[in-house]
Amino acid sequence: MEHYQSKTDCVLCNGKELINLVTFPETPIANQLFTASTLPPEGQEKYPLGLVMCGECRHIQIDTLINPNILFFEYPYVSNSSQTMAKRLEDLRDSYVERFDLGPKDFVLEVGSNDGYLLSLFQRSNVRVLGVDPAVTAAEIATRSKVPTVIDFFSSEVAEEILINHDRPSLIIANNVLAHSDDLQNIFKGISLLMNKSTSLVIEFSYVVDIFEKLIFDTIYHEHTSYHSIEPLVEFLSGFGLEIYDVERFDAHGGSARVFIKRHEGSQAIEKSVQKARMYEEALGIHNQEIWLNFDSRIKELRNQVKHAISKIKSEGETLAGYGVPAKFSTLFYVLQLDEKDFDFIVDDNSLKIGRYAPGTSIMIKDSADVVGVDNVLIFSWNYAESISAKIRKLDVASKRIILPLPEFLVKNIKNNHSG
Repeated sequence: MEHYQSKTDCVLCNGKELINLVTFPETPIANQLFTASTLPPEGQEKYPLGLVMCGECRHIQIDTLINPNILFFEYPYVSNSSQTMAKRLEDLRDSYVERFDLGPKDFVLEVGSNDGYLLSLFQRSNVRVLGVDPAVTAAEIATRSKVPTVIDFFSSEVAEEILINHDRPSLIIANNVLAHSDDLQNIFKGISLLMNKSTSLVIEFSYVVDIFEKLIFDTIYHEHTSYHSIEPLVEFLSGFGLEIYDVERFDAHGGSARVFIKRHEGSQAIEKSVQKARMYEEALGIHNQEIWLNFDSRIKELRNQVKHAISKIKSEGETLAGYGVPAKFSTLFYVLQLDEKDFDFIVDDNSLKIGRYAPGTSIMIKDSADVVGVDNVLIFSWNYAESISAKIRKLDVASKRIILPLPEFLVKNIKNNHSG
């Protein structure tokens, strides 16, 4: 693979029939943030982006694969980039320690461990840990924090090395990473190798049911090669001697699923939540091509609402800032057809992003702590809208309105906190 290639077969079942669901404008890589010295003279490259469904197993995925060495080499996302995320991970650690009765005798492996923050929390509970992550910047942060980390893409070969050099894990965690790989066969070959009947695997992902129901199309970008649902996963996992025994839905990233997986011969009982999720997907019709036509029309309606609100702001001579440059920024900006000239600046709380250009634009990202005195703010990191809105009001960052594009389009007056 050079820079990118069009997908020709299903990531789960290798089926050759891929049915088109949604086609987006070409977009830049979501987490590729250039500096003034590294920006190519011709500007940031843009790539095709669309959603397709396998005609055989019904798994939903994107239609374009970008070279993973381009996607993940310099990766500006860190796990504890906000107090909200840090608290969520602390709560997650607490629930896992209790549910799986984890202690010094146990070993937790995290696939896609990023800066190691979640694993560092397990260390504080006297649990042995190991992370695997290919992003050099994030993995080095983990290593400096004394979280042992293998800097590599997880694979069956890496799994074999873990078995040789470490213990067999009691718990394997993969939070929002299995959607990032087009080599799930190799990954699950490695995971299956590591699991015995007492091992649990817990994976989290942006749930395609939430993506459809809440119109959170901005979670569709090149890093996310897969948009998982329960039904295709059940069949896929069975090929590795694995099965889902529990499903939880929760609000992170606009709407996610947490899936608990065991070996077929494992002792964990199958919860009713698994069948409930499968039945809900069937009733919704999420694997029917026709309902995605409605998805596309809803995006166009939102685009008109957002552009109208911005046009009104600019016609009145008011200033507009953007808050947050999450991975979803790229898809939001391009699919909504926003104009960088309408934004006076964009800010972020992540120090790794400050001083870089927002993807596909010439807008330099500023430190949110340095900004005051704007009229209006559009929150691109809308899944943190509550904490960001509170910060905007507390620090008098803006005086007039806060605009939320998703999961429901809202324009809020800052002074009285009412929708306008």
